[in-house]
Amino acid sequence: MLVIPLEHIVIIAGLIFALGLLGVMRHTNILRLLLAVEAMFNAAAFGFIGTAVHFGHIDGHIMFLLILGVASAEVCIALAIVLNYDRLCKTLDISLMRD
Repeated sequence: MLVIPLEHIVIIAGLIFALGLLGVMRHTNILRLLLAVEAMFNAAAFGFIGTAVHFGHIDGHIMFLLILGVASAEVCIALAIVLNYDRLCKTLDISLMRD
């Protein structure tokens, strides 16, 4: 059985999270921001699953399901807001947002 060291899992999760954070700081398009936030959610979930498998606990799997639920709710609500904003303002650039 192939065992991946915990350090590799944590490093990969950290890199994915850092890429998502970079995407949040860099992009002004709302859809790209949502994708970057989803990458951050997935990195956290990957870290939880990796540590749960490594230590043999069920807690990480439960946290993964919680993150999955929160991420799906976030996508549904955010896409509804984005579609409404696009219909009203005809743009997805957040630098053009006003009060």
